[in-house]
Amino acid sequence: MIDAEIDVPMDAGVLVDERLAPDAMADSLFDSQLPEQMPAPANSRRVLEPKPINWDVLPDGQVLFSAGGQIWLQTADETVPLGTNDAELRSAALVDDEILILTASGLLVAAANGLADSPLNDELEQIVEMKSDRKGGAWFLDDGGVSHWSDGLLRRRTLTDVDLSFQTARSAIGRYLDEDVIWLSDGRVLMAIGETDAWRFEWPKPLDWITTSRAGLWVATGSELQLLAPDGGLTVWAKPDGASTGLGSPTSDNLWLSSGFVLYQWDGDALRERPDAPDHSTLKIDAGGALYLATAVGIEKVLGRRFVTISGLADEDRVTTRTVITIDPSESGSVATVKATLDGLIDVDINSTEGWVLELDPMEVGPGEHQLTVEIDYTDGLVLEQTIAFWGPPAWIEDIEPISETYCIACHGDGGSAHRMVSRDTWMAEITWIIDDIETGRMPYGLPRLSDELIEVVRGWQESGFLE
Repeated sequence: MIDAEIDVPMDAGVLVDERLAPDAMADSLFDSQLPEQMPAPANSRRVLEPKPINWDVLPDGQVLFSAGGQIWLQTADETVPLGTNDAELRSAALVDDEILILTASGLLVAAANGLADSPLNDELEQIVEMKSDRKGGAWFLDDGGVSHWSDGLLRRRTLTDVDLSFQTARSAIGRYLDEDVIWLSDGRVLMAIGETDAWRFEWPKPLDWITTSRAGLWVATGSELQLLAPDGGLTVWAKPDGASTGLGSPTSDNLWLSSGFVLYQWDGDALRERPDAPDHSTLKIDAGGALYLATAVGIEKVLGRRFVTISGLADEDRVTTRTVITIDPSESGSVATVKATLDGLIDVDINSTEGWVLELDPMEVGPGEHQLTVEIDYTDGLVLEQTIAFWGPPAWIEDIEPISETYCIACHGDGGSAHRMVSRDTWMAEITWIIDDIETGRMPYGLPRLSDELIEVVRGWQESGFLE
């Protein structure tokens, strides 16, 4: 246990291997775009509000945060007070099945009777960063360098002639050449530090950020996104636009890329945009690869493997003919039920013979604004919900008559120079010529061509059967 008496064999030396510099392999690299797949809405779910100033996510997805001089734990069901502390919360880790908390004043352990100082404070200097490893231990960066807590022992990794600042270095947990390591980057220098060995790389360009996934170490440098695999292989892609930061977990396939406004997910095979994610600042990730976003109002969670893709209907579409909509939830083998409702009141029949398909009839939908809500229930209790806001078929009173009165009545109304054309019946009789005239721009006479949107409204009125 991290708060028990500890054995501290410090200053274990490691040999730095500098033979594997990436620039030596540059001739074998190539630039290409990451393969892409269909976007899937973020379907973010708020797990905490309001947004705390300082917070972190434990590997199991619980959120630890500070507020009002207290440190709290947000579980799936409740908010649990852990104890009083006024120091700035910096990070949290699950170490030896206990919650270890790094604050500006040192390490704390969440005990049954509150928060307690960790005995590691006496062995480490000013700690600047703490990272959970892959086996229940933790890595620490402090003024003196790098230390690793594992199996009840704290080991200092002594490195000589290292041109890297432990105070400013970026870090990530991963695996390299059959050894669990902590990666450190500072400027153009990249290091992997393990239990027995260490490796140093001199990158051709400064490193913007690093992170890891199950595939290896991801490195962003300039316009490139590079993957250094655990076996030492290096692959280079063009970095997606807006990928100003990236975050992954060594125990997940997911790599999340973000600009703060646009969110992408690499799932191990291809890149997928996750639209509709709220604007966000800080990113955190749990061991399963779920992403946590700090937004203006709270903490939102985005699942990596659970989403639903709906094809055949999108926001702001207009339904003018019988429309077939396909619902494609991820991990479909774990889906218990799929339900759909129109405007929150009307259940929509779903054909589940092969997948999940529904149809919308414009005559049944009716004119005006509508919402189609799809709910996916998984066998483990998770529920996903997605809503599409769309328009029903155009109607004479709501859509077509306003066009007639705005653009046509000067010539086709009372006193106009052309034949009278102000009623629904007249428009129905002459719709073929009307559409041809407005598409070519011959009408409205003397005015700019109607917008494509208005032309689509007129065409949709014809397609849907001239609703009144």
